[in-house]
Amino acid sequence: MITALIVDDEEPSRHKIRNLLLPHTDFIHIVAEAASGSQAIDLIHQHRPDLVFLDIHLMDMTGFDVLQAITIDSPYIIFTTAYDNYALRAFEVLSVEYLLKPIETDRFNAAISKLKSILDRTKILPVDATQLKNLYEESRRVKQDYGLAVKQGSFITLIDYQQISHLQAEDKYVAVNHINGKKYLSDHTLSHLESQLPDIFLRVHRSTIINIRHILQIHTDFKSRYIITLNDKAATRIQTSSSYKEEIKRGLGL
Repeated sequence: MITALIVDDEEPSRHKIRNLLLPHTDFIHIVAEAASGSQAIDLIHQHRPDLVFLDIHLMDMTGFDVLQAITIDSPYIIFTTAYDNYALRAFEVLSVEYLLKPIETDRFNAAISKLKSILDRTKILPVDATQLKNLYEESRRVKQDYGLAVKQGSFITLIDYQQISHLQAEDKYVAVNHINGKKYLSDHTLSHLESQLPDIFLRVHRSTIINIRHILQIHTDFKSRYIITLNDKAATRIQTSSSYKEEIKRGLGL
């Protein structure tokens, strides 16, 4: 019996993994679940799980940041991600398993079988978090996509990345905002859409991603949070989250 931690900032995704693990309760015991990177770091140190199901895109940091922050021997990692196949193939080369969202039952069971095989053969080797993070960032730079596909009824609109000012989570949808003021609704999660975007986009709040090329002005409020004004038709003002402050500073070179 091995212990496992589920890390994902979306409860439906954690629920999905819990259900997929039901046939494997004789082999894997879930000790805890984390809804953020900081919580994951604490729980990994507390429970020292053998296995972590780790989402790459968390609300406060990436899965790689989590791995870089832990000070104990690395557990076995199964990434859960909506990211593109280029990066996923590279993770596989580095002997790190991955599950592409939406997770399919057959693929999940194959990952568990692979884990059993590895445990039978040898000790688990430490994960090189820095190498994985660099690989991930490099794969984002080489993406050749030029637009975001948004489904509207029976039609799919391809929106040029350069023309998107920001993306905003709204109830069950995400609004993809064009600089001309038009709004397109996507039924994907913000984290899923984030995985499709190139480096000109920066997450500044749990519910907001901006195109940094459309920043007109930045100032701070009395709580030292950034207020960003965009150069779109509406001159949109966005108040950032303090939990994203360091990421924003790195992304904008502040």
